[in-house]
Amino acid sequence: KNIVTLLAHTDKVYCCKFSPGAAHLATSSSDRAALIWDVEKAAVSRTLSGHSSAVFTCSFSKNGALLATGSDDKTVKLWDWRIGKPTHTLRGHTSPVWGTDISQDGTQLISGSMGTAIKIWDLRQTAVSKPLIAKAACTV
Repeated sequence: KNIVTLLAHTDKVYCCKFSPGAAHLATSSSDRAALIWDVEKAAVSRTLSGHSSAVFTCSFSKNGALLATGSDDKTVKLWDWRIGKPTHTLRGHTSPVWGTDISQDGTQLISGSMGTAIKIWDLRQTAVSKPLIAKAACTV
């Protein structure tokens, strides 16, 4: 049974993920934004704008403090979604980023691109800019 239909994006929705505890939901879209939804209110609580192209993927950190987004603009952004601001922009992919996830302990982020590259980023560094591991490991 459909409980509610959420409408706010202006183009295709590519990803939707619950936050830990399921109080919030993140969605990403061709409209170049990620939205944070208050699940109980079924309403947008934050709009995360900053990518220059479609946002294909989103993932919360396990403690719920950060959101990672990956885009057609070949970047990954880390967001303090509670204030709606990016904390870091990770560059290094040469093709659109289709997948992201943050490790259980919050120290690493993995991102995968359409161009077969999987990068693991060290989030403990002050300036997150270089991949810890970068290998062509799979195809999408």
